Amino acid sequence: MGGDTVRLKKRILAGARAMPRRVNRYGQAACVALSLICWPNVVAAADGLSQDAAPQIRVTPAGVTDELMLRDGTRAYGRVEHFDRGLVTFMTTAGATIEVQAAEILSSR
Repeated sequence: MGGDTVRLKKRILAGARAMPRRVNRYGQAACVALSLICWPNVVAAADGLSQDAAPQIRVTPAGVTDELMLRDGTRAYGRVEHFDRGLVTFMTTAGATIEVQAAEILSSR
C-alpha cells in the first residue's frame, strides 16, 4: 500500500511540473504573436518621427540666444555660428565651441 501512494504522489508532482511549462510556452507564443502584429505600426511610427523631427537649423544673428538640444540629452545655450554639409558649429554663452552633426540635434530654438 505504501508503494502505491509514492507512485501516485510522483504522478501528481510530474503533472504539476509539466503545467507551468505548457503555460510558459503558451505565454511565449502569445508574446511573439503580439509583437509580430504590432511590428509594422512601430516601424511606421519611427519612420514618421525621423522624417518630421528634423529641426530647422540656421545661423543665428549676433545678440540672439538659442537653446540647442541633442539626442544624448545635452542642452546648450548660445548661437549657431556656422552650418555646412550637416555639420553645425555652435558657440555657447560661456564661449565654448561645439561641433555636432545636424542629425544629432533634436531641436534648436
